[in-house]
Amino acid sequence: MFFCGQVCDQEGNPLKGAELDMWQCDSNGAYSNIFPSVPEFNLRGRFCTDEEGRFEVRSIVPVAYEIPREGPTGQLLRAIGSHTWRPAHIHLTLRHENFHPLTTQIYFEGGEWVDDDCVGGVKDDLVAKLEKHDDPSDYRQRGLDEPYYIVNYDFVLVPAREEVEVAL
Repeated sequence: MFFCGQVCDQEGNPLKGAELDMWQCDSNGAYSNIFPSVPEFNLRGRFCTDEEGRFEVRSIVPVAYEIPREGPTGQLLRAIGSHTWRPAHIHLTLRHENFHPLTTQIYFEGGEWVDDDCVGGVKDDLVAKLEKHDDPSDYRQRGLDEPYYIVNYDFVLVPAREEVEVAL
C-alpha cells in the first residue's frame, strides 16, 4: 500500500517539512510496543513532507481486528452489549512548527466494520478510498512483483494562536 497526500494550512498553502508520525497494526491485527510477539517499532515511522507538502509512505494494508476481550476495554464493551471489532485503519499525528498538532485515524471505504466500529471512531471525513492497482506494467514501474493499493488523503493543519495577555 502507498499512502499519499498533502499537508496544507487552512488557506491551501503546502506545509514543507510537516512531520507525519504513523503507526498501524500488522496483518494479524497486532501492534508493536503492545504485543510482545511483534518486533518493537514494527509498522511505525516518522516521515516529513517535501517542498510541496506532499508525502508518500509505503506500508501494508492494515486489517480489521478485535480488541482483546480479556482487557478492560473488551470487558466494558461486552458489558454494554457491544462487539469488540475495530475496522482497518492507520493512526497519525501530524506536526508542524506554529501549527496545532493533529492526531487522527484514517479508515478505508467499504472495509469490514467501517460502518460499525465498536468505539465509534469512524467519521465520514476520515474514510478514504483504497484503490487497487493490478496492471502488471503499473506495479512493475514501482519495482513490485504484485498488485498494490494507493490511498490518497490530504490534511489541513490549523495555526497555533499566540495567547495575548490583556491588562485590565
